[in-house]
Amino acid sequence: MLDWLFNFVSSFFGILWDGILWAIKGLLELLGYMLFLIFDGILTVVYLFMEAIDFSEVAFNYASTYSNLPPLALYVASAIDIPQYFTYVSIALGIRLTLNIIPAAVTRL
Repeated sequence: MLDWLFNFVSSFFGILWDGILWAIKGLLELLGYMLFLIFDGILTVVYLFMEAIDFSEVAFNYASTYSNLPPLALYVASAIDIPQYFTYVSIALGIRLTLNIIPAAVTRL
């Protein structure tokens, strides 16, 4: 006799629960996207800062100026992007040194 009321109440609360779960998932996804944007912005700033410091040009100019390498060896070094490798290594060292500072600053608060 009251089956229709039971079915209505159970389906209503089921729909309400699905709506609450949908809203929570949406908020968590929005929070994750915001954290991704912040982290991506920080990494972009670090990358642009390191890109502004042109380590490869400095390293390669000193290497080619003060060494007695033949021109063909300098051409091969330039062709296989050895100056860019210097840039990548220096960026990696800079990031590692920066990340090593963070735990020390956090643990001494």
